[in-house]
Amino acid sequence: MKRSTSREIGVFVDGISLDRAAKRERRRVDFSALLAGVCEGLNPTIAKYYTVIPYEDDSRHRSYLDAVKDAGFEVIVKRLPPKGIDRQVSTDVEMTTDLVSFANGEFTSAEDEISLRAVIVCPSRDLSYPFTYLHSKNVDTVSFDFGKFLGSNVLKSANKWVDLSGTDSIWLSE
Repeated sequence: MKRSTSREIGVFVDGISLDRAAKRERRRVDFSALLAGVCEGLNPTIAKYYTVIPYEDDSRHRSYLDAVKDAGFEVIVKRLPPKGIDRQVSTDVEMTTDLVSFANGEFTSAEDEISLRAVIVCPSRDLSYPFTYLHSKNVDTVSFDFGKFLGSNVLKSANKWVDLSGTDSIWLSE
């Protein structure tokens, strides 16, 4: 008897890159619509939004992140160092760790055979190597990004690439 196969979707959003793209487009993202759109009607097993915030809190940042959380994302926040300290900060390590954990079944609950799909929104160029690991684990990868701002190594790394440039459904109506 053949076991049934279920699909589990994990959504991983590079909030810094998405925010920059939204500013270039001069629009605001509807995070509920974004999540629904990239999941193609399925409920995600995991949905995480990674971002960096200033060292000193600002109520605007907190209310923005609350809206992201209300849309169904777990928000992973890293702080920038205080002014005067020159240090690079990114969330690539956190995102990579979660991608590897997802590929290894840490976030899944099904006992039957599982088909995993990792959806990465606005991935940084440094994630091309983690994409290779996901492929070695038979994880289907889909990259959603804005074509004119993407590096070619990330384009080649994902199983499927979707250009958000012409998509109207992810934006808040003004």
